[in-house]
Amino acid sequence: MERRLVLAIARVFFASLKLAAIVVQLADLSARGILNPGSYFSYFTIDSNLIAATVLLLGAARWRTEPSATFELARGATVVYMSVTGAVFTLLRSRTRTSTRRSPGSTQPCTS
Repeated sequence: MERRLVLAIARVFFASLKLAAIVVQLADLSARGILNPGSYFSYFTIDSNLIAATVLLLGAARWRTEPSATFELARGATVVYMSVTGAVFTLLRSRTRTSTRRSPGSTQPCTS
């Protein structure tokens, strides 16, 4: 199989993972009745992942052509956005203790 085709398939796969994660999170927030779309889409993490998924899908759609300078610039910017997202998580959030478990009948996280 041609190398570019393999890369296009991988791009579609990873873009689909990103979009699925965002949709699952949206569905979960909506089901719990706490979805505020304005607030949700104002997070840099969500925005950078949506941009990354878009760039991955555009790259996959254009797998037979050479990338333009504009596309290369967009792809480079996306790498910076995702790097910032990863660095902020690693440096600031990775040591934060969070609990996703809930006490029965409570909206507060378990403290144990």
